[in-house]
Amino acid sequence: MRAILSLALARLYRGPTRWLLIVAGVAVATLLPMSAAATAASTSTKALAHGLAALPPGEQSLIVSYPNLAMEPDRLTGMDTQVRTQLAKLTRHPARAQMLFREMGDTAGGSFFLGAADDLASGVEVTSGRLPAECTPQHCEVILIGQTPPKMPDGLGVEIVGTGVRTDPLLLTGTFEPKRDIPLLLADGVAKASAIGALTAFQRQYGWVAPLDVERASADVPAYLDASRQAGDDLSRYSVGLHLTAPDEVLSGEHDRAQRSTRRFDLLSGAATALLVGFAVIGAIGARRDHRAVVALVRRRGAPARRLFTLTAVTAVIPVLVGTVLGVLLGLAVFGTTALSGTAVAQISVTTVLAAVLLGAALSWAPEHPWRAVDAVVVAGIVIAAVALARGAVTVQAIGQRTDPLLVALPIIAIVCGGLLAGRLFPLVAPLGVRVARRLPGAAGLPVRLGLSGAVRRPLRAVATVAFLAAATGIVLFAGGYRATLEQGAVDQATFAVPLDVSVRSGQNLRRPLDVADETDYTQLAPGVLTARVVRATAGIRVNAAETKAAEVVGVTPDALARIPAWDRVTGGDDAAHSAQLLTAAPPVRGWTVPAGTKNLTFDTQGPLDNLKITAWLRDAGGRDFAVELTRSGRQLSGDLAKATTTEAKLFALNIAETADYGQRRQHHTGEGGLDVPVLSGHLTVRGLGNTFETDYELATGRMVALIGATPETELPVIVDPVTATAASGGRLQFSVQGSAPVTGRIVQVLPRFPATGERFVVADVRALADALDAREPGTGSVSELWLSSSDPNALRQNLAKSPYDQLLVRSRAQVEDQLATDPLAVGAASLLWTGALVALGVAAVALVLLVIAERRDDAAELYAWESDGLTPGALRGLLFARATAVVAVAVPCGVLLGLLLTRLTTALVLVTAVGSAPRPPLALAASPLQLAAVLGAGVGLGLLCAGLVAWRSFRTPLPVRPEAL
Repeated sequence: MRAILSLALARLYRGPTRWLLIVAGVAVATLLPMSAAATAASTSTKALAHGLAALPPGEQSLIVSYPNLAMEPDRLTGMDTQVRTQLAKLTRHPARAQMLFREMGDTAGGSFFLGAADDLASGVEVTSGRLPAECTPQHCEVILIGQTPPKMPDGLGVEIVGTGVRTDPLLLTGTFEPKRDIPLLLADGVAKASAIGALTAFQRQYGWVAPLDVERASADVPAYLDASRQAGDDLSRYSVGLHLTAPDEVLSGEHDRAQRSTRRFDLLSGAATALLVGFAVIGAIGARRDHRAVVALVRRRGAPARRLFTLTAVTAVIPVLVGTVLGVLLGLAVFGTTALSGTAVAQISVTTVLAAVLLGAALSWAPEHPWRAVDAVVVAGIVIAAVALARGAVTVQAIGQRTDPLLVALPIIAIVCGGLLAGRLFPLVAPLGVRVARRLPGAAGLPVRLGLSGAVRRPLRAVATVAFLAAATGIVLFAGGYRATLEQGAVDQATFAVPLDVSVRSGQNLRRPLDVADETDYTQLAPGVLTARVVRATAGIRVNAAETKAAEVVGVTPDALARIPAWDRVTGGDDAAHSAQLLTAAPPVRGWTVPAGTKNLTFDTQGPLDNLKITAWLRDAGGRDFAVELTRSGRQLSGDLAKATTTEAKLFALNIAETADYGQRRQHHTGEGGLDVPVLSGHLTVRGLGNTFETDYELATGRMVALIGATPETELPVIVDPVTATAASGGRLQFSVQGSAPVTGRIVQVLPRFPATGERFVVADVRALADALDAREPGTGSVSELWLSSSDPNALRQNLAKSPYDQLLVRSRAQVEDQLATDPLAVGAASLLWTGALVALGVAAVALVLLVIAERRDDAAELYAWESDGLTPGALRGLLFARATAVVAVAVPCGVLLGLLLTRLTTALVLVTAVGSAPRPPLALAASPLQLAAVLGAGVGLGLLCAGLVAWRSFRTPLPVRPEAL
């Protein structure tokens, strides 16, 4: 046994060059899962920081609040110590104490806020005057945050000594954020400001705020969340009402998202790892002839089978172990200990064992029917893949629980089986190449015929190279195609969230876009601005008399559909213009015209007006509904508009209701005494604006809506989702908003999804929908959102950030797309994909070079004989290059098909976006043929160039060189 071990070690020591490629292949195969693990670890931390950075400043902090009146100094000091102790467990950043009184009224009918903060100088910047210098119970200096000072009551003891702006984004934000556009006065020092004598009985909120420690939180998110909950419990036990506000839900959500996406990294590294194991096998085939000769020699000298097995095992295992150790050491040196986290150790172990087994088999195994063995492996792989695929797709929920085996099994099975099928195809195609070469002229055709004939007679190395090169090509196509698919998915997700360039809706102050500015003002913000009005409501879809389903009802300008990019991918529909045509409806013509510039409405009436409250509802040209309360003066009703109409408006309804006093009396009668009272009813005639309107009213429910100039309502054309469509009867759908009378919709199209909606939706023409909603409940049809498109989206976005539009919630499609593209999880996935592609291209080029070198060495005797018989060195060089070209001609097309198939399967089955979320709309294959062809051509061309150089340098001696074996 010692002699066998010595022989194996001596062979490895004396001939290291033939084993170096095996060591290198295994080392890189070991390095890839370590790189994926390290990338996953760093990406998780970056993803956490990325997610938190998207939050408002007040939500990126830890805030402790305590509502109370003035506290004794000792109690405030003790609470301050306790709070800082608990916050120190969660963040290394210092906490700032702050306080805010409730909103106070001034002497001019306005209001203001008064607050305080410790170390005020570090949180504000003085723009005029100076910082507060003192604060006593009788006199407290403050700085004004804002422009208009309030008229403070006498005796308050507060003096404004300067104006400034907040520079600390965490100062009085979050739960302490004062109302917008209301003056804020700040004193220096919470304890001092708390003791202002005139405000002793005024309620205030004490607080402490500290920046979130992202580094500490990301180190171990579950442990950090436990510590946060414990700190909150400890504070509550210390004093009832002491409350910790922390972004725990955001931390947990971002952590889960990062874990889901980084588990998908196994998919990105598994195929490349399998490829590199195959590269080691290619190297073993190069040493196969020499090793089998040694084994035959030892067998002839009487060595038993177990000794021969030991010789092969040691020869195979040692290069694999050396490669594994080198890969691990290199990975630890480059990536640190995080490279062994997750599934990296398991993948390295599997790679090592698999490489050793395959290497040993490649060195010694000589089956009687090798093609049957290849066919068996392919059939077994297909069966395993079919069983795995039968389990269904990999969803966000499934990948969130654990690393699904399908993630790793799918690319490896596809690569191995696809490569073997390509190799199996080579012996069938090569003879055709020989016959084609016979038609070439003698001088050019002879090297080609000889090269292909040699590959047909001894196909092992050529077949192995074809299989390997096809697998490498497949990985390159997969990496490029899947990366392009994820990038296109980010673009489609941004379009789904923001259908046009920008969407504008109500902000924190609940003012709607058309309350802030007229529609014409929006069109002047940038060149070529087009607007689309949107009305939203939540409706109940009537399934039967006892069941309803919830759906989102959206009214949109039909012309906007044609401006939504990638309509087919985003919605699953065919033609946006056709959908817009189907959706367009002519709303009923109703209402009285109110001229532009009208400031007051006046009507003459006939009929009973006692105990009635009448409100006129108008809609301006921009689709904004507004109410004008009418007051009675004799037989006349009049009301002032909040502001004069800038455009022509329509008076479309009167809301007739009983007065509050009458309603209370009626409720008291029926509720307490059980006695009924008459229902208000009658006939009302209204004259004004050059028109006359008559209606009968009966206020059994306390109110009614009288439509002015009402015409028969028609069915509303609607586009719905497939589930909502099942609730229809005869293509008609009934839905109700806020419990009002049902609206009848006629389904004109069913789409899998619609932008900016949930899974259940009903989409209609905004004008027709607004009219139908207002006919049932005036005001519910008012435009609540605008979609804007422009030839200069950047200018549009910049102008919307200015006053008064900064009151609104503005979302830009470009910003959403940029957030998705720059998300660390997307960047990490793209990096691993490119790493896999570059590794595949590199080893493919090396494999072609090895093919020429090995053919030159193993066929040395035959080549020497041909050269001695007069075959020119140029023909011999052409012979070697022809074999490499034949391998490429078979392998590359097979690899292209393999890569496209793998990308298609992964896109369809791995339902996870680049940022770890569920794809909506679904991912669609987006391989760029030109880009992939350029990358693939560069790699294969480089390989052929190197192979050609090796062949070109061969046979350069004046006379044929006799091989050592002869």
